[in-house]
Amino acid sequence: MARRTIAPLLLLAALIAGSLARAADAPTFSAPTRLPGAGPDTEPRLAVGPDGTRWVISSTSSGLAVVYHYDATTGTWARTKTDPIRQTGPTIDVDIAVTRTGRVLATELDLAAVQTRVYYSDDRGDTWNLSPTAGPADQDRQWLAVGPDDLTTGLPRVYLLYHNLVTGEASHNMWVATSIDNGATFLPPVPITLPGTEAWLDLQCADSGGPDGMLVDPVTGRLTVSWGTRSSLIGGCGASVTGSAQFNIVFATRIWAAISPDASPGSWTTSLAVDQSASGRMAQMQGASPATDTDGNVYIVFDRSPHPFPDFTGASVEYTWAPPDLSAWAPPTVIEPDDPNGGPGNTHAHARAGAPGKLDVVWYKGVTSGTKTYWYTTVAQVTDALGTSPMIYEAPPLADFAAYEGTAAANLGHCGTTAASGIEDGLLCDRITDVWGVALDAGCEFLIAWPGAANPSSSTNEGGTWITVQTGGPTVCP
Repeated sequence: MARRTIAPLLLLAALIAGSLARAADAPTFSAPTRLPGAGPDTEPRLAVGPDGTRWVISSTSSGLAVVYHYDATTGTWARTKTDPIRQTGPTIDVDIAVTRTGRVLATELDLAAVQTRVYYSDDRGDTWNLSPTAGPADQDRQWLAVGPDDLTTGLPRVYLLYHNLVTGEASHNMWVATSIDNGATFLPPVPITLPGTEAWLDLQCADSGGPDGMLVDPVTGRLTVSWGTRSSLIGGCGASVTGSAQFNIVFATRIWAAISPDASPGSWTTSLAVDQSASGRMAQMQGASPATDTDGNVYIVFDRSPHPFPDFTGASVEYTWAPPDLSAWAPPTVIEPDDPNGGPGNTHAHARAGAPGKLDVVWYKGVTSGTKTYWYTTVAQVTDALGTSPMIYEAPPLADFAAYEGTAAANLGHCGTTAASGIEDGLLCDRITDVWGVALDAGCEFLIAWPGAANPSSSTNEGGTWITVQTGGPTVCP
């Protein structure tokens, strides 16, 4: 469950003052808007259609997946006429995509069969159809992406990425199912990693919290995915042997990326982007964010702890990048520095890239007041990210209220009393949600949706799903 707390305004003033030195050339944003009917404990996702329409999927407080689009005439977000059909055990694991035909694809992970359900609408959500998705049950944290037209059908290719959760204890992998008919049906899923490879060995013992995202080059059709694993110096399941077993919530020490021209069997190339196995530092405490620029360069943006598990304090926000073939990764560059002395740090980084070397990044920044820690939604823009001296422009917080209150450990789902409490963390501990919506809209403005606490002016003090869009300042496009 999300924790809803309003931070004192003096904390906000201090946070803004601390970032003014870099804010002059940063992007500016609209006041956050609460999506009507969407709950606070959500994982909203965003998409922009070929006509420029902005779409978002979120969840109600009861868990029902709901879809909205932005009405440019009224300047408001409107819920579609109907909701995706036949949701029997919906969860907050959702995603959304729009193809070149205007077809809206929505997905939610349904607990009725622990299986991803994909819905599509050709009339802007007035009616929905259910797409049969190939693959077994036991699917988790699914992602959608749209590619160019398939050469045989002439219809857009759609991809569905997920990982297997419970059966991961026996054999874990990342899977991609392909649709060659605009998302109406899907072919059987293909594994990304192959048995015996280092990437596959890292995934065993369910040592991953799942994939972090999937992107498709709109011209070449190349797919890029990333995920975190928990490894050790002896590799494979070594972290479970020398440390503690972890399940469901996995605090990764490595981040992997993989590319494929078409998601066909055996076509995936894997590459190790970040490796903190020797130090035991967490390379991503909940998730990392992949991004690709217009030249195909691949970026991974992540939070990194200065200490090994279970010390979550003082994490930095950093990025690394590689050329399109993932042949080499640059040393990580710091966007927001860590605090090894126990400050609250930073969590939940998300990013999108535009022109080569240009990144928009958003995350939660912690601020401590007395015995409490508040988390503000914070944006920075990175330019010259491919060079040795990138420029980082941090904007003031997106909202005058904190998204959450609590320690980093509590928000990330660690409630055990010892370092050997990984299974407890994954099965019994509460945490805040870990996936947001980020997109570049038709004008290349950064669009962000996130769950959080209520605006201080709200008499009900009720949390919700919030959304904002860039209104000024430089964009990451040429």
